[in-house]
Amino acid sequence: CDRISSSFKLPLGAAAPQTPVERRCPAPCYFLLRPDFAQLAANFLIFSLSPRHPAALNYLKRILAILKNYFHPSNTGRWSANLAVFLGNITAHLVGRVANERAASRAGVMDRVLSDHGVPGVPPEEHRLDPTTVDTLVDIILPLVQSGLHSY
Repeated sequence: CDRISSSFKLPLGAAAPQTPVERRCPAPCYFLLRPDFAQLAANFLIFSLSPRHPAALNYLKRILAILKNYFHPSNTGRWSANLAVFLGNITAHLVGRVANERAASRAGVMDRVLSDHGVPGVPPEEHRLDPTTVDTLVDIILPLVQSGLHSY
């Protein structure tokens, strides 16, 4: 949670150090510093969700709760564009995942499907997002989107 939220370089108030703290990044974690990290993090968070593993949903809730105040229209800064990309990707990946899972269920595909050349991957039925989980996600994300609409 800290690593994802700290990648947005958000101001933390008077208690935050004025100069950045120098830390070495281990080689396997350099992807966290890439400019497209917001898209990668959103993709990871959405495709980690499973009704059988509620910890992933709780983790996403915590991250979005930390970021909530930064979407308010009166709180804009250098972080705003990156957060907008992150929220847009969260929304896009969620919509894509739900659409693919529902299409697979309507077609009677209950097993896992690996993605291949334009065919989207679909998790097995027990890991697909149920309507309750989707409703919970919408309830979490929609207020941020509505707030963010007025930020620019």
